[in-house]
Amino acid sequence: MATYVNPNQALDHQTEMGVLQYEVDGVVYRVNSIYGIGLFEVGDHEKVYYLRSNPQEARQDSYSNFNMLWLVLGALGLSVSIFGGMVAKRIW
Repeated sequence: MATYVNPNQALDHQTEMGVLQYEVDGVVYRVNSIYGIGLFEVGDHEKVYYLRSNPQEARQDSYSNFNMLWLVLGALGLSVSIFGGMVAKRIW
């Protein structure tokens, strides 16, 4: 579990997005959230996923929802292209 903390310009190089802080084997890591400031409160918790061999490269739990959005939109666009072409071919 990671905790939302206030961004630190010197550490995080940004102030627009949230920052999640988590600890692995006594070492503290920080990762930028996909959510902007104002969508969470400092101290809130969120799951993060990382490889034990590479804990500094973490992804927050809701990141997969963000990726799924683009996957669904891409599939819809592909479907419209294919079936739209089939309908247009029959009409003309």
